[in-house]
Amino acid sequence: MARSWLLHELLQELQRAEPIILAMLNVMTDEQKALVFQQLQAANIVDDAMTRHHERREMIKRAMGAPMAAPTR
Repeated sequence: MARSWLLHELLQELQRAEPIILAMLNVMTDEQKALVFQQLQAANIVDDAMTRHHERREMIKRAMGAPMAAPTR
């Protein structure tokens, strides 16, 4: 039961993060986005995708029971 609750909470957190990240990106300048991307790369958090939008969307879909898309890499 606790694991099910935790998975539900993780899914909700991913869903909440989505509009927050997109809203922030909409108000950032290209220079600000580049600086954030450099910092995330330096910390080994991202490689080629700053927001991991596609990866996050796939995880949300999987968690909700939708089939996963074929890998693009």
